Amino acid sequence: MQLNPVAGAEGKVFVTEAGYFSNQGLYALSADDGALMWNLNYGSVRSVNPPAYSAGTVYIQTVNHSTDTYLRAYSATNGSLVFQSPHAAQWEQYYAPTVFDNTVYVNGGYYGGMYAFDAITGSQRWYATLNQYDQWTPAVSNVHAYAYVGESCSGCANAGLTAIDRLTGSKLFTIYDPGFVWNGWSMNQAPVLGEQNDVLAINGGRLISFDLGAQAIRWQVSGGFTNQPSIAKGAIYTVSAGALSVRDEATGAPL
Repeated sequence: MQLNPVAGAEGKVFVTEAGYFSNQGLYALSADDGALMWNLNYGSVRSVNPPAYSAGTVYIQTVNHSTDTYLRAYSATNGSLVFQSPHAAQWEQYYAPTVFDNTVYVNGGYYGGMYAFDAITGSQRWYATLNQYDQWTPAVSNVHAYAYVGESCSGCANAGLTAIDRLTGSKLFTIYDPGFVWNGWSMNQAPVLGEQNDVLAINGGRLISFDLGAQAIRWQVSGGFTNQPSIAKGAIYTVSAGALSVRDEATGAPL
């Protein structure tokens, strides 16, 4: 059994199985001893994706196709259904939903995009179209929801970081990334909010800092960067050429 990334809260670990039209489920395990506390099964679906937790509720997306894909919410206590909200998709796999201010933000759409759902009722608040990529999730601030996705076709040169009004779904601006390297229709990362009015992303071995104020790339560094960056106290922590690399957030200089 292959597992997706997990979420933890209330003394439980919430985990889903990663599969492909296999008998996949959602499990709540005791964080103390691993005992099964409750579980749900979705049968043979394209994908059951990583869970997120917020305020007593577990959120996941289950994906088949345009008429059989849902954002689902469950009680973290006993697994009872809170809501299931349908949305468009096309056989994708997703990262865990991003929950912020009673709103759930997810990757979705038949031809690519971002949804916002009410975290309590499951009602759709908005949908914004984006280039069609999966394996990412929005980064959300007080004002914006961000998506870093690739170009829509070979040579289109429209890859980049898009800022969306998190309340209305209006696309506000895109910071284009002319150095984007295409490697399939999955991003395999989420954009990361920085502490200096910036957003960080990795592509084609580059670590990239997007300046939100100037709406431009602040800096980019090549060096075999992979996976997901994280940020703390002005430093960026990444994997570079198989080793831990720590960089200054403002300049990209090695620390």
